[in-house]
Amino acid sequence: MIENGESSARLHSHSDVDEYYLILEGSGTLRFNDKDVTVKRGDLIGKPTGPDDASQLTADKGEALRILDMEVWHDRPDNTKDLIHNPDFNEIFMRGPGWVLLSQQTPSQPSDFGKYYDEGYKRTKDGGWVPSKARGHKKIRPSLLHRRRDRCRIR
Repeated sequence: MIENGESSARLHSHSDVDEYYLILEGSGTLRFNDKDVTVKRGDLIGKPTGPDDASQLTADKGEALRILDMEVWHDRPDNTKDLIHNPDFNEIFMRGPGWVLLSQQTPSQPSDFGKYYDEGYKRTKDGGWVPSKARGHKKIRPSLLHRRRDRCRIR
């Protein structure tokens, strides 16, 4: 469940993962690159792999938004290396076997990711963390943090 005023994730794209979002309840806004599209119950959105297709879902229509977020990996997740690009923050993260979570700006420890990144902060060039003012980027409820690691999750 994405509460009113919150987002499912930062605006992002993947290098080796297709994503599909099924809107189960509520309405909100899909940010797809530079366009905003209103989404509602029953809508199915497909976002292909590639750095040119960034997306973010935000519950900004006065109600919660419940989605099924499906990731389709081109290979098994434990064999795949994926670059995640966050255009709002000029960040690139690498995930996959043999890769440590790294930001284009400064290295990040995996513990930082859950403690700060998903909690509404952004990195500074000196490696610190400051509250994010990016659109739709607010603290994510603790119950969602545990589900983020799932390949198929309901929010």
